[in-house]
Amino acid sequence: MTSGIRGCGYRIKGAVYVECRLSTRGLPLEHFMIDSPQVLDTNALGIRPRGMTPVLREDATHLFDWVGAEGYPSPVDFIEEARRKGVSRRILPSLVGDLTPDSRLLLIHPRAHVVNAFDFWHALDASQRMDLIRCPSKLRGDTDHPSVVQWALNGPAGEQLPQPWCLGACYHDIAGRNVDNGQVEATIGDITYRAYPRPAIDKVEYKPALFMSVPVNCVTIVRDPDDAAKTNRLFGQVKDLLADLPVFLENA
Repeated sequence: MTSGIRGCGYRIKGAVYVECRLSTRGLPLEHFMIDSPQVLDTNALGIRPRGMTPVLREDATHLFDWVGAEGYPSPVDFIEEARRKGVSRRILPSLVGDLTPDSRLLLIHPRAHVVNAFDFWHALDASQRMDLIRCPSKLRGDTDHPSVVQWALNGPAGEQLPQPWCLGACYHDIAGRNVDNGQVEATIGDITYRAYPRPAIDKVEYKPALFMSVPVNCVTIVRDPDDAAKTNRLFGQVKDLLADLPVFLENA
């Protein structure tokens, strides 16, 4: 499902989008999450808080993409939208030509990493919510971050031990409408999901971090009924450039 309104709005007529579509034969979304999120020096990498930044790694061109907090206040908003609709991100036509089936979309959010993680974990522990965290790393068979942290919080070394951040804990820092069981209901675009409000903590400090990496499995051009000739020409040009990737022409 790619239609409807997203956190970043409706798709723009005549624009080009790189996509990772849903599949009944695909892997669970947690497989594509980077947990713990990877903090990046965005200035050193030349990553701008708008648009995409191509990077060549291991003989494939990948795309860093900054997910803005204006449309998606939390990385969870983007994750839950992707869970229901897949990923669809606007790209400049000039960046399309180097994409291959090995290309990936590397998604960054300005609030994906919590700097004062120790304080946040303490607040979650005090509110007896540690058992409610669904750790993406654990769900795919890797490290269970809440268990590691809880051992550290209750141990004698406490604050001296590193406290890994967990994308699952981002689900406990959501603004929304109060519902039952201490949860909130958040809306992003035309979808809603349930999560938890921030625990009792004075402040939360964030850093931009890489939180998801998805394959680019197609490119879509959105029809413009007011200039069909231009859109059809663009579709043909992109299709000629991308012999190994599916290219679609669709309505907004």
